[in-house]
Formats: sequence, C-alpha cells, structure tokens
Amino acid sequence: NYSAKENIIENLPYKPKYSFLSDDVYHYVSNVSPLPHRAVCRIKADVYGSELRASGFLVGPKILLTSAHCVMNENDNDNFFADWVAYPGYKGGNSYKNVSSGWSKIIYPSNWKSSHSVEDDWCLCILNEDIGNDVDWLTCYTYNSNSDLLLRSVQSIGYPSNPGGAVLQYYTTGAISKVENGYFRSSSIVSEGMSGGPVIDIYTGFVIGIIKGYTSTEGVGVRITPTIKNLIAENF
Repeated sequence: NYSAKENIIENLPYKPKYSFLSDDVYHYVSNVSPLPHRAVCRIKADVYGSELRASGFLVGPKILLTSAHCVMNENDNDNFFADWVAYPGYKGGNSYKNVSSGWSKIIYPSNWKSSHSVEDDWCLCILNEDIGNDVDWLTCYTYNSNSDLLLRSVQSIGYPSNPGGAVLQYYTTGAISKVENGYFRSSSIVSEGMSGGPVIDIYTGFVIGIIKGYTSTEGVGVRITPTIKNLIAENF
C-alpha cells in the first residue's frame, strides 16, 4: 500500500472519471476496451443445464479474483461448477482480443465451506491461460482501518442479469455506508450476475472490494485484505 495519496494518483492504471455520485442507476459500458473495463470478466458455467451468471476480474497474468460462490455451488455441497470460463471485456458475443480461460487451481478461505460467511466469500483462481498479458489487470489495495473505508466513493462493475442479460457490462456508483471487519455495505446498488466483480475506489482507481451481493437498498462487498494481496503476490 502507498502511504501518500499523491503517489496513488500518480501511478493509477487509469485516471478517475467520475465525481462523487450516489444513485441506483445502472450505467451501460458501451466501450469495454479501456481499463478497468477490459479486465472485468463475464463468468459462465454449467449448473445442471442452466447457466451460471457471475463476474470476476483479472489481478495478474494468470490470476482472477471473484466470489467463492461464483466457483462453488452453495446449493450442492460446494461442488465446483462445470465448464467454468472467464471472458474479459465481454461484449456482443466476444471477449477482449477473443481471449478466455478456465481455472487450473483455486484458493479460498478454509472456513468458506463450513460457514458461507460474507467475509469468506472470495476465491483466487489460477487460470489455465495467461490472458492477463493480453488484457492487463487491476491493482488491489487494502485499507486497514474501518474509518479509512467509510464514506469512500466507489464504483461497482459487473455483468448483471437485469439489465443486460448478464452479457453486457454495467457499473453503479455510490458511497460506503457501513464497514465491518471483513466486508462493507454501500449505496452502489448491485444485482444478480454482478457477484465477483470489483468494487473500485473512485479516487484512487484501485480495487478495494469484491461484490458479494445486495439487499433491497445496498450493495455488499468483501474487503480486500492483506491475506488476499499476499496470495496474489505469491501466485503472480
């Protein structure tokens, strides 16, 4: 983590494009080629003849971060979803540079299968292909104190079922309204299909959370922790 905000801004993978907003409007991403959008993935898998609708994002050449429930079926003893594939920058039936990948290895909290707790709902996927070298990836950042996260302006990105049918990328914006040790709530509303997508600090451009789910009035995100950052570094 950088100690000075000036350093964060100077080294952004992209410059912040949005001022402080708080709404429940879904903004369609018509151009998925710039970062962060091309590094956000549509995830597809087979669920006994139905289709899994989920999101994720690249954090390294062969590393993708998503929700644990977007890789394992909570309703079927956490068995892995079949035919799981990630498509970065997906739009109009094609991914960015037509690349995609399944996973060869996954890393997730040891408590996930027994607890299914909010803070444990994350999964690091080591991919079969180094699609990050074609696409690029996003940088994760850890705010160690709850007060540092509170009221931060955020952008949540993913492939919602409604709108978009889980094949078009959208984002919403808002502010973090409540912070717990392993997760947070925000006014950046999300919906089915966006789970596993990034929650981005609008000021810094860094990923600070993973979309977990939602209530009728709030989006819920899992915090990027030092453990997650260390695992990314170890598998880079």
